[in-house]
Amino acid sequence: MLKELDTSANHKLIFNVSHEWIPPFQLRNVQLSSCKILNGFPHWLQNQRMLEHLLLSNTSLYGLLPTWLRNMSMIDRLDLSNNKLTGSLINLPLSEYTRIILLQDNLFNGSIPRSMCRSTSLEILDVSSNRLSGNIPDCVENLQYMRMLIFNSNGLSGILPGSLGNSYSSLTWLKLNDNNFNGQIPQDLRNLTSLKVLDLGNNEFSGNIPKWIGNYTELRILKLHKNIPIWRYYCDRSDSSH
Repeated sequence: MLKELDTSANHKLIFNVSHEWIPPFQLRNVQLSSCKILNGFPHWLQNQRMLEHLLLSNTSLYGLLPTWLRNMSMIDRLDLSNNKLTGSLINLPLSEYTRIILLQDNLFNGSIPRSMCRSTSLEILDVSSNRLSGNIPDCVENLQYMRMLIFNSNGLSGILPGSLGNSYSSLTWLKLNDNNFNGQIPQDLRNLTSLKVLDLGNNEFSGNIPKWIGNYTELRILKLHKNIPIWRYYCDRSDSSH
């Protein structure tokens, strides 16, 4: 019985499957990335109860996420990036098994759902280049295995929750640039000692650049550009010391 379907990177391959079709198999792995899928989100997937990997990036998907998607509780890796999907994220398949969610370069809007925090095994979450708004929920401290948190290029706003630094001992990437975050950089971020990339550029942060940023021994990329109040305060202090 068929368990894996991989047709990825066949740019001229077109999937035109009837909405009524019910597959005679149960797949664990579906990889259709960089093919073309007609008629929106594939309806036949709703019968795949054992699905662990669902990779549909760059497949011309559009419209809302189907409500049945949230019931696919076995999904470990979900890649819907580089499509034209819209609406909120409430129908994402989020469970204790979910490790990787890639949603970048779509048209999703609304806020980051608190249900995301129930996926306590999440390691990589990329929702960059969408139209998301609102705050980062403070329950993100539940995501103790997170390695890459990529929220850049949205309309997110508010003060960063201190809980971002409470449990992420394994976090290596934190990209929050090109949003509307404000306030000071939380002191709790000093606990992110494994960071290699920290990008807070093009926001509305204020106050001083924390001295503890210099204690990030693993840090390779630090971007704080276009947060004018931070840079002015820092440079004024430097100038006054001469």
